[in-house]
Amino acid sequence: MKKVYLFAIAVIFAATMSAQSIKPNQTFLPKQSFPTNEISVVERTPAGPTFAERGGGGIIFSEDFANGLDGNNGFGEWTIDDTADGTIWQVADDNSPAGEWSTQTGALQSTTADNGWMIFDCDRYNTQFAGSTEGSIDGGEAYVDVEGTLTAPTMDFSGINAVVVEWEHYYRFCCNDEHPLTIEVSNDGGDTFTRFNAGGVNPSATNSFSGTISQSVDISCVAANNADVVIRWAWRQPDGGGDSHYVWGIDDIKIYENETGNDITIGNYASYTDYETTGTYEYGVWPFSQLVELQAAANYQVLGTIAQPNASLTVTVGDFTGSTDPQELFYPTCVDDTLRVIGFTPEAVEGMYDVTFEIASDSTDASPLDNVRVQSFEVSEFIYAQDNSEITGVFPADGTDEFIAASGFQIFNDVTVYGIDVALMNGSDAGTDVIAYILDANLEVLEATNEMELNPEFLNSTNATEIVWTTFLFDDPIDVSADTFVAAGFNHYGGNEVQVGESKTVPPQSCFVNGDFGTAGFDWYYTTEAPMVRLNLNPNAVQTPNDVTNLKDKEGNRLFQNNPNPANNITNIRFELVNAGEVVLEIRDMTGRIVETRDLGTLGTGVHGERVNTSSMEAGLYTYSVIINGSRLTKTMVIAGN
Repeated sequence: MKKVYLFAIAVIFAATMSAQSIKPNQTFLPKQSFPTNEISVVERTPAGPTFAERGGGGIIFSEDFANGLDGNNGFGEWTIDDTADGTIWQVADDNSPAGEWSTQTGALQSTTADNGWMIFDCDRYNTQFAGSTEGSIDGGEAYVDVEGTLTAPTMDFSGINAVVVEWEHYYRFCCNDEHPLTIEVSNDGGDTFTRFNAGGVNPSATNSFSGTISQSVDISCVAANNADVVIRWAWRQPDGGGDSHYVWGIDDIKIYENETGNDITIGNYASYTDYETTGTYEYGVWPFSQLVELQAAANYQVLGTIAQPNASLTVTVGDFTGSTDPQELFYPTCVDDTLRVIGFTPEAVEGMYDVTFEIASDSTDASPLDNVRVQSFEVSEFIYAQDNSEITGVFPADGTDEFIAASGFQIFNDVTVYGIDVALMNGSDAGTDVIAYILDANLEVLEATNEMELNPEFLNSTNATEIVWTTFLFDDPIDVSADTFVAAGFNHYGGNEVQVGESKTVPPQSCFVNGDFGTAGFDWYYTTEAPMVRLNLNPNAVQTPNDVTNLKDKEGNRLFQNNPNPANNITNIRFELVNAGEVVLEIRDMTGRIVETRDLGTLGTGVHGERVNTSSMEAGLYTYSVIINGSRLTKTMVIAGN
């Protein structure tokens, strides 16, 4: 018998507004205030081509920090300011970077790093708060959100029509999805500033360091032909704060006149669904049933000094080609404009599809490679996935953690869900009981599959090119109506080692994990790395072979299924000990809240049972665990309406 669910798609956005990103296990304090003068924010793409790639240009200013803050530039000294009285920005030393999260990073590998470089070392400052109460604002163990500026001496750009700033740097930030890296430029001596993106195209350094890279930004729209220019590198907290971790290292700064004439580029936004406008996720795999008309979009920036006539964006995917109307684009500008191509629907033919974005004008472009951007997606008859079948990591880092990993899906057309597919990773313990769910827009369980024992023949390495999927089938197919939101979830109860694959970067509030992973404790959090958990829409899907028996741990202790299940007022929980041990019984609801715990003391070898009164528990899905000498065995049970 099929089961039918209808939920408003808008609910997910309201329901998950309080969901949080995965963070190191720290408590974040309120953002400290920091004087920023008057700031106009420019989400401007860095200029792309470096000084060498541009074929040179007149160098106006250079700095290698050989003299530290005293400067080695011919203009004057540098100044620093931050929320810790100038102790976060530092001239790097032999220990840089320092602090509990960054000690293994190593020094910046810039061209002249040996004679000095600058570092904004959040971790060195914040480590004093980790594991102690000293200095923390609320008396807890907490990192503090920080901000700070590194300011160059004032410069005169009179008579200079095009100004580009270039530097070498590395960075890592955490734990807001928006990066904190900016360059701020003033043409009135520092009274007002315009802020430019200093993090590159789509920076993502929350999971690993960027490595040493060259970065450039054209600041002509503020600095050109002005005599009182102030430039500063600033670590700024994004909305919501949270970027309190890791470091930013900077060296080998050049400021030069842009001598490039014809140059336009695709900026830091290209989306084959125009996600920022439409809200439609860029799914890695689209099933036939969910193919809808899409619009593609990309922003652009004029990098050369000459206006570009008859410029347009062309989008090509499969047999479709669409272009925007030609227009003239001008330099300099402090605005990234977005061009949109509307009206393509992916073909209902299985395979991989490349979406090619290309911007061009009547002029011959000096740097044509940055005029093209390519995205890819797959079309499948029956698979709906956030991931793109490429493993980029594993979740969770500690596979013994209890967790649910869930990928969210917008349902555009009526569909029937038959199962959940999961990419389980090497190192997961064979025989571990696992289960999958379909969740609603509030991330509450709609239906659970049967538990299965993890099959060791269905595991994947991190470099796998062909993914082996474990398929969990529902007893009854689930009909989901159009204009709803559901999530595919996978649950590991903890104890044994189990990990799932992670894939491509996804927008906030589209994929989620449940567990003890952040500041709220055991709760739902969003993740920007797609868990490899999919909807299976195939009516002929086959359950992964497994032997569903009572759960055992590595020592041979066994936990049996509760009886009766579903439970109505009373249920019995039985377990077997191979050796005598200290035992605790624990029952949790699906939010992770403990609803009952019993310290059973030391029990001897053999089978034991506990009678549990469920009459005060609300109907729904629960987990029950026996913790034997610190080792946990967990299964699920259903509480019927009492």
